[in-house]
Amino acid sequence: MKDKKFFLPSIFPPHLDTSLKMWVIFHTMHRGLLQQTQRYFFNICTKLMNKVNILFLGDESKYYQDLRQVLTANGMEVTRVDSITKEDEILTSVSPHLVIVYSPQEGVGGLAFCQELRSFYSGLMVLVSCQKDTEFHTLALGLGADASLSAEQGTSFIAANIHAMLRRCEALNPTKKLTFGHLTIDSSKRDAYVGDEAASLSTIEFQLIWLLARRQGSVVSREDIHRELYKTGYNGYDRSIDLYISRIRQKIGDDPNSSRYVKTVRGLGYQFIPNKTTVSGP
Repeated sequence: MKDKKFFLPSIFPPHLDTSLKMWVIFHTMHRGLLQQTQRYFFNICTKLMNKVNILFLGDESKYYQDLRQVLTANGMEVTRVDSITKEDEILTSVSPHLVIVYSPQEGVGGLAFCQELRSFYSGLMVLVSCQKDTEFHTLALGLGADASLSAEQGTSFIAANIHAMLRRCEALNPTKKLTFGHLTIDSSKRDAYVGDEAASLSTIEFQLIWLLARRQGSVVSREDIHRELYKTGYNGYDRSIDLYISRIRQKIGDDPNSSRYVKTVRGLGYQFIPNKTTVSGP
């Protein structure tokens, strides 16, 4: 049996070495396959998470433009702000699935900002900095960041990490919907619905009602709520949870004097009133 000949494409100059031609072909195919794989997994992420909102905290720099281009090309919506405080309404209006804190300067400014942001934001947070030191990244994780990455690793790498975090977050919350009569709490859309009307819950309002609803019938203490939402213990005087409960009640039409859904248990915490529940999974 004669050996079959392998013909290389004729697009190369005749003097080009055969091994180099093979390398070029492999490299081109590899890059194409990598891009297809990235698009495939980002599409999965987009379908799972519906509309993915990213909040970028930092200057409108070239790095922001490059990262935004990568993220929006894969179905995510990116909103940028220079800074944020507890009183700002941006978290309510955007309801981000993930916040990127961009700190291009040397020093610990990014660490301080992560710690401050974590005091009133409980969602996913990624610190992107110019730091390479392992101790810096370790400290960032200890101060509340879910990931600490170097900007020098490239926007594609940062975007891939964001996708992976969103995918893991989705995998940890397989239950999609909880329905209590006319009230539906949808974790894939991160909102509640009264009939067909969206309640337009903020990120932390959704996380709070989702926590209570998943533990329906049980009294959830302020300590447990603070540890779940803020990753820290209750200090004994913070009344922010009361404010969020009040807002939730207004948005879902729940009268605090005759609650159908969220009940205040004096001195203990809050209870989602047991009801006939329909649970929908993936």
